[in-house]
Amino acid sequence: MKVMDLNTGLARLTQAFTDLKDRWVETKDVWTDDVSRDFEKTQLQPILPHLQLLTAAAQRLQDVVTKAEKECEDKPEF
Repeated sequence: MKVMDLNTGLARLTQAFTDLKDRWVETKDVWTDDVSRDFEKTQLQPILPHLQLLTAAAQRLQDVVTKAEKECEDKPEF
């Protein structure tokens, strides 16, 4: 029995970030002032390191959940 699947959510989050980066590239072609550079620096650039930390933590959590599921399946019920 599968208790939870973090990989699907992570894949959707990663795809959303990829889409955001693609839209930002398009936006930067027309929004080229100091405000846009500040927006990129303060709002967009911090996302990637947080996403990488989240992905690593979610993978560790998924490993723990998978191990727990396996251990629960291996134990005989009385």
